Amino acid sequence: MEEAEACCTSIGILVDGSIRCIDDPSSLKKRFGRSYSVSLFVDQHGETTAEQMFTTKFPSAKLVDASCAKRVYLLPTTVSILSIFKTLEAFERDAVVTSFLVGETSLEDVFLRITQQYDYSMGHATTVAGSGAAPSGAAPSGASPRPPDSPSSGAQPHNFAIV
Repeated sequence: MEEAEACCTSIGILVDGSIRCIDDPSSLKKRFGRSYSVSLFVDQHGETTAEQMFTTKFPSAKLVDASCAKRVYLLPTTVSILSIFKTLEAFERDAVVTSFLVGETSLEDVFLRITQQYDYSMGHATTVAGSGAAPSGAAPSGASPRPPDSPSSGAQPHNFAIV
């Protein structure tokens, strides 16, 4: 996925032989990404404190990984990125965390989200609420898939990947 994102100007996602979407990597992440990934690094004595303070400040946070001195949370994109950084900088200043990372949805997350919408037992796509994905391989409302040979802007070379 990282190679496709770095090298291609358009990416198509195929599910059970049908193209579910075609767009540039940033547009796919914007359309189907629904969360920020926040990693907190803490010393062994501050794990509980960091967890309590973070979940109190961000009740919508979902813990997805807890290992040794690292906690990874998902926060919906409705949470202000400024609020996230201000809170984490205050945590770092107060020695609640030793360091932190904030990232956007990865292209792999987008791929997994789109493929999980497909109901393999019934042989058709299902729409996940708020995802913007349309059933039966159609483009989401308000977006039309571009053919692989039509550049999104200007006359740049157009690299295309099907994943």
